Amino acid sequence: MSVLTDRYQQLKTLLSQRDIFTDLVVSDYFIDKCYIFSKNNLKGDEYNLYIQVYDIISSYLPKPEIILYLYNSIEQLLKNIAHRGRDYEQNMSPDYLQDIQASYMNYLSHITNIPVVVVDTHELDFVKNPSDYEYLKSLLEKDYPKGMSIVIPGEEQESLKSWELV
Repeated sequence: MSVLTDRYQQLKTLLSQRDIFTDLVVSDYFIDKCYIFSKNNLKGDEYNLYIQVYDIISSYLPKPEIILYLYNSIEQLLKNIAHRGRDYEQNMSPDYLQDIQASYMNYLSHITNIPVVVVDTHELDFVKNPSDYEYLKSLLEKDYPKGMSIVIPGEEQESLKSWELV
């Protein structure tokens, strides 16, 4: 519950500080992430209570116009976690990360009212390579159909692709 309310407060603060002349807000977080994680981590009455609070809180926030999901291999995710060095992340197992990633893909595949762009970031390093970061930003300027699109950088045709969870 504390994560959900903290994220709500962060998003509410971000939106209240928004420049009225700017109609674009880019966030590395959306409130539905709380929902996805709760399905993997809570059971029974805890989950039911969480969803009741989530439904109330999420109804007060604007919905995204596009979701850009950065997909990477479990191996790379584990390397990123080790590199960040956050204590609370260090004991995440590959199976747990696989479950979370599968939950994200399942959730995102059911969104049909906005574009959901899944980007294979296996070959990208947007932290160290400014051109990779600029490439990701450029994806937000393109038109995508509603529903899921898969982008594999370097391919001539960035369009719907079949997707296998690795």
